[in-house]
This record gives sequence, C-alpha cells and structure tokens, in this order.
Amino acid sequence: MTEKIDKIANKIAEGGKNIVFTGAGISTESGISDYRSKGGIWDKFRPVYFDEFMSTLLVQPAAHMPFHAKRNGAFLAIVNLSETPCDDLCEVLIREPAGTVLPAIAEAVLGKS
Repeated sequence: MTEKIDKIANKIAEGGKNIVFTGAGISTESGISDYRSKGGIWDKFRPVYFDEFMSTLLVQPAAHMPFHAKRNGAFLAIVNLSETPCDDLCEVLIREPAGTVLPAIAEAVLGKS
C-alpha cells in the first residue's frame, strides 16, 4: 500500500488536476459532523426540501464526478472498501478504510513540500 500512497502523494504534490472521491462516511470518520448531527449544517441553516432544491438547481450527482474529471485529464485514485462503478477508470485503487489511508497520503504530501 505504501507504493500506492506515494504515487497519490506525488501527483498531489505536482499539482494540476487531481480529484479525491470518498464515500459518505469520510466526514464523520474524520470527526466532522454530518448534516443531521448536532453541529451539522441542519443545526445552522434551514433544510432545503427536495421540491425546492429541484426547482432551483441543475443537479449533477456526485457519482458522475470521476467520469467528468477523467474526461478532463484528472488523475483519479479511489480509496474505498467496496467496489465502485469507477474502479476501472482510476490510476490507483486502494481497498482500505479511508480514515487510515487519507491521513497517510496527507503525511506523505507534507513530507514532499
């Protein structure tokens, strides 16, 4: 796994087009409140209900982001315990908990600066 982390860290350190695509649990795993929890966004702002949201915005599901990013030349690494529809698109695939891998990537990037 160290080789994969180094590859991701090198791409981030180079700059350019990079994308980090994580599952829904990454914020809570990192100690950030989710939108429903105390301290989350719904504590601070009025929730926007579905009908209102759909009437005011063009919606692009986040699941399409890796496809758009790759089409525009981004480096794509996926860190996820289970398979995703984008696995075949990525340059690096790591099947480990994001809460373990992302801090290791950050540490490797900081070591390169």
